Amino acid sequence: MEIFIPLMVAAIQSAGPVLGSFVSKAKDVADKHIFDKKFVENAIIDSSKQLAELIKVASLGLKQELIEQSIIDVVQELQAHVASIRDLLSLIKTSEITPAMAERLITGGLLPLQVSLKKAELRLTQYEREDLRLFCHVAGTNALIAGYAFAGQGVSTLQKDLEDSIYVFQKRLLDSIAKSNGEIPWNKVPHLLTTEGISDLYELYVSSAKVAEKAYLSDDKKETESKEVTQTARIMQDPFIFSVFVCSECGHKGISRKATIYPNCNRKFV
Repeated sequence: MEIFIPLMVAAIQSAGPVLGSFVSKAKDVADKHIFDKKFVENAIIDSSKQLAELIKVASLGLKQELIEQSIIDVVQELQAHVASIRDLLSLIKTSEITPAMAERLITGGLLPLQVSLKKAELRLTQYEREDLRLFCHVAGTNALIAGYAFAGQGVSTLQKDLEDSIYVFQKRLLDSIAKSNGEIPWNKVPHLLTTEGISDLYELYVSSAKVAEKAYLSDDKKETESKEVTQTARIMQDPFIFSVFVCSECGHKGISRKATIYPNCNRKFV
């Protein structure tokens, strides 16, 4: 999951404005069929970029797995549906198509987008890739909400679904921090479990991971030093034959006074 965490943080940051604006503008959308087109365009472009980045990361991490191409295919299909909506929005900006035409085309593309998202989730669940599934769910649902909003539709079920998925990811990060014995600022937890607090939560996660790694390396060093201590010995003079030297630990005789390691017990002389 580690390599997907920064991608997931970016996806949640993109979802924040979608969720916030959805709440504040829901009444206008329902009553007047009005929505901020630039806001929708940004959400779709973000989802498209994030899915493209996921393809790159997944390709690097799955090269040795037989299921690589199967996973890449469904994520690329989802990416293509999101990208097609992005391209339609670009055509509006260049006045090549009218907003009314774009609305019809985008609305017609929402069901295929939803189907491709479901297909990706089923495939990733089948291969037990929960990290990828959760990422695709957040990025894909974010694009869906933006698309429905463009068409003037309020989709509170999808909004709640997105919020729940974001919470699942944030809770996992908190659990990881706790397991690494990281210090959790409990008074800030409500903020950390919001889309606005995802950056702070990620910084806390990275910080705790570094502390845990430092502690691990320190313990490993102590263990190594301990082993070295138990594997040392002294060269001692035989009390009966002064010209003969013995190992203080295994007692074998015939050691050179200048020896550094005795081959019989592999101990280092100090």
